[in-house]
Amino acid sequence: MKRGCAFVEENEPGALAYECFADEASERVVWHEMYEDEDAFVAHVQNLTETGMLDEMMQVYEIERITFLTRITDPRIQEIAQQFGATMLHGLGGVVR
Repeated sequence: MKRGCAFVEENEPGALAYECFADEASERVVWHEMYEDEDAFVAHVQNLTETGMLDEMMQVYEIERITFLTRITDPRIQEIAQQFGATMLHGLGGVVR
């Protein structure tokens, strides 16, 4: 996990947020990721795949749910989302600062 976070910090300027949180009681881990644009997200997935980090993570973690908090129109991202059975939520309002 630390290696992946360091890799993202050093090599992916389009990753605006890449954080991992643990709930020790349930032994679950939650990732919060936010990207500058669709290309930055696709580059992240490609980097994880090419470096083998995605395979390593899949051996350690069981992905229960992936949620996209944005409308997805890019076919590349739609394909990635479908591969992981992602849920897509569309914003109705709010404030982010």
